[in-house]
Amino acid sequence: MGNGAVDPMSLARDLGLFLTPWLPYLQKAGEKAAEEAGKQVGGAAWEHAKLVWSRLRHKVEAKPDVKDALQNVANVPADERAQTALHLQMRKLLADDPELAHDLAALLDQARQSGYMVFAGQQAVIVHGSVYGLAVGDIASTSAAASGEQTHRPFMAPPLPPQGVLGRDDDVARVFDLLRLDDAAAMDVAPVALHGMGGIGKTTLAAALGRLEVVPTLFPDGVLWSSVGPRPTVRFLLEAWGKALGVDLVPERDETACRDRLRGALYHRRMLIIVDDVWEVTHGQYFMVAGPRCRTLLTTRESPIAHTLATREKTLRIEVLNAEASLALLRRLAPEVVSTDERVALRLCERLEFLPLALTLAGRFLASETDVPTRMQRLVGELIDRRDARLRLLQAEGRPGIDEDHPVSLQAILGLSVERLSSIDQDRFAMLATFGGEPLTWEINAAASVWECSTVDAEATVSGFIQRGLVERRGERYWMHALLADYAAEMMDARGL
Repeated sequence: MGNGAVDPMSLARDLGLFLTPWLPYLQKAGEKAAEEAGKQVGGAAWEHAKLVWSRLRHKVEAKPDVKDALQNVANVPADERAQTALHLQMRKLLADDPELAHDLAALLDQARQSGYMVFAGQQAVIVHGSVYGLAVGDIASTSAAASGEQTHRPFMAPPLPPQGVLGRDDDVARVFDLLRLDDAAAMDVAPVALHGMGGIGKTTLAAALGRLEVVPTLFPDGVLWSSVGPRPTVRFLLEAWGKALGVDLVPERDETACRDRLRGALYHRRMLIIVDDVWEVTHGQYFMVAGPRCRTLLTTRESPIAHTLATREKTLRIEVLNAEASLALLRRLAPEVVSTDERVALRLCERLEFLPLALTLAGRFLASETDVPTRMQRLVGELIDRRDARLRLLQAEGRPGIDEDHPVSLQAILGLSVERLSSIDQDRFAMLATFGGEPLTWEINAAASVWECSTVDAEATVSGFIQRGLVERRGERYWMHALLADYAAEMMDARGL
């Protein structure tokens, strides 16, 4: 870091993030079990953590307030109040001891230069028995000097949601295998696609993969990410990649020329490329720029797009969460809802049919309504009993293709897929609500009867619904998610069908 002054506030924050995953093991450093656990959580980064701790430990022992703050974070790493208290105590310690601050800043710099990325201990996934941390914090772009020149190594994967990633270890492991991440020498690995209905968690899963702590080792040249959406300005997105790579694409004549230039720039690089939310094959093809040592992951609601860009063999269908993970997600977002009545909380998860986006929006909404318990319980009941309450749950951060600057409803997010249907098929989709029931299922002949069309026409329509991610086949019957059934019922009423 050099001999300049160190900012105690920034350093305290960085030290807190750095040490949090290993605090339970650092306090027992030297013991065999602690050593093995530390290595499993952090690999080579464990050695950096021990160096930092060896310089800090005796100072901490002499400061009971700092020691207590560290112990509280070790006990409950996700407790924001404990983290805040730790940062405050560490800042005081560092401000009073500039030499200690300088030494610790230098050790953190060594950790960063080694390729280590900070990750929170509770944010990890297990792939084939190995624990992989998930990177957190603002690490959007890094560069390293070489012979006086800057080699751009962008890291564009978005941050993980504050509630973390739950119930997706098996999916991460399957993507890990499909991308052949266990074989760094593999060349020309075909793209992999994540496919599933809106709100199923494809983007979160892709972000988790991009933030695996092993990624900087496997892809030392960085991670490219682009959220495409239904109506993208492809040229703008490609130019953003060019800028991240230090390649000026502005003079190029069109998107095809930009794509070809990026292919040349990536030919000798080893990068992870993630193309999120693809709605058209033609859009997705512009982002197929991987060199032979790169890997490409894309997400889409629509199976024809996944099969065209990644083949059916390399397409992974993402399913809803299981009941246990759903309840854990709701507990993390709105713990009072679960602690008040776990049976009712589970019924809410069931009524939202374990869809991650719906659980997240409901959890955020209810978390702000806990100060008056009777009101909270009434709102939970409304979400269980009323489809309008469920469909009007809001996503505060907006959504590409709807409104990126203002909150959007769950109904609007689900509706993106329905809006792509023809007018006739939109009516037929709405009329599926006629079947009712939980789960909502039907047979082709029954649909043909309701739609007053031939079986051949009904088969074609249902096939289109499946391709759009609106319907699934389950045995001899066809199934629609409960929230899509809510959407269909709203449409049927609105259209007077």
